[in-house]
Amino acid sequence: MNRADLDPPYDLASDIAGRTQEARARWGNRTRVAVEADAFVLVDPDHGPLFEPGDALVRRVIHSFRSGPLPAAPDHAVTVDIFSTHAAYVAYSKDRYGVDPEPHRPGEKALYGYYEHTTREILVDGTSGWGTLVHELTHPFLERNFDHPLPAWLSEGIASLFEAYAFAPDGSIHGVTNWRYDTLREALASPRHASQMHLPTLFDTTAADFDDSDALTQGRWYALARYACQWLDSDDAGHKLWAFWSDWKSTYDEDPSGLAAFARSVGSTPADADARFLSYVRRLKPGSTGARPDP
Repeated sequence: MNRADLDPPYDLASDIAGRTQEARARWGNRTRVAVEADAFVLVDPDHGPLFEPGDALVRRVIHSFRSGPLPAAPDHAVTVDIFSTHAAYVAYSKDRYGVDPEPHRPGEKALYGYYEHTTREILVDGTSGWGTLVHELTHPFLERNFDHPLPAWLSEGIASLFEAYAFAPDGSIHGVTNWRYDTLREALASPRHASQMHLPTLFDTTAADFDDSDALTQGRWYALARYACQWLDSDDAGHKLWAFWSDWKSTYDEDPSGLAAFARSVGSTPADADARFLSYVRRLKPGSTGARPDP
């Protein structure tokens, strides 16, 4: 008999109650806590003004996901700490996880928030804008709704897509051009890196490309994945992002690379669609920079 056989079954309600109690023990009894989608425990660590608009945005994003491509909410609780001051966010990140969010190397950007998988906790510096909150909120939904090991480029591509977002009249959420466009444009103009910035290349990437690369290399992979997803969700590609997602999910066992699902959904292979994708990218104009929109 192994340890898993001895552990009690997971109890979502008990986990939420425990996380709520832990938050108030750490931050004080007047700490506001809101539970969304019966899974996300939103916490107001520094009792600031950004908690309520952050909570409102989370509700809106969750409604969009569950009404559309990601109907299943996470089945394990996730704590979401929404900080209203940069200093409190940095101090807690260092104390809790030993993570310094400030940039220290060339090409490295400030870490405005992150999802700690081991504890299922999202930390967000609300003063930086809401893009990071939506990005990190997306990850638990993607993991819950794919049923297979989620390819890093698709997970980070979709999550990054919603760093700069807009809601359509029907309530669906879509990405708009953001600061990662400059990274992709610079890579396409570089004799050294342009050969990698193509749709087919994404299907050969690994989790290490997104997690373990140096900051500049990692930034290029994120930019390519994000704009591939933005293109798939655009008029130019026929709004095929979620059709591709659904097809790959249902055929993953026989098509773990996703190449066949892409071809069926888009109507051409990644290699054949690459010229269209690059033409779309070059027609884009810099848009949102990640500033906080009204939730």
